[in-house]
Amino acid sequence: SFGTITSPFWVAGRINGIVGSQSILSSKGRHDFSFRRISQGFYKLSWGVPHPGGANFICLAQGEGTGGTWNVLHDANSSDDLANSANSVTFIARNNTFGLTDGIVNFTILA
Repeated sequence: SFGTITSPFWVAGRINGIVGSQSILSSKGRHDFSFRRISQGFYKLSWGVPHPGGANFICLAQGEGTGGTWNVLHDANSSDDLANSANSVTFIARNNTFGLTDGIVNFTILA
């Protein structure tokens, strides 16, 4: 018999940040997460169980073509609400001209 494999991701998922369609499309990590759209292109993701690495976790994010999301930044400023914490990350989504845009984002945070 096969045992259950523990996910290598603390939190992972796919979110839709487009106004009127905002939702969590998929959640695949060890812990559930929630998100809110702060403003165009800014998404705050939060989870209840603090990451064992504190704010120093590895996060990978990719935008999808829907909404024109080409670049996704995180941990953008260590002195304000855009910084990572043990319980959150803020994504900033940009289009191909580096303008703010809403779109669909896929992400993983390693455990």
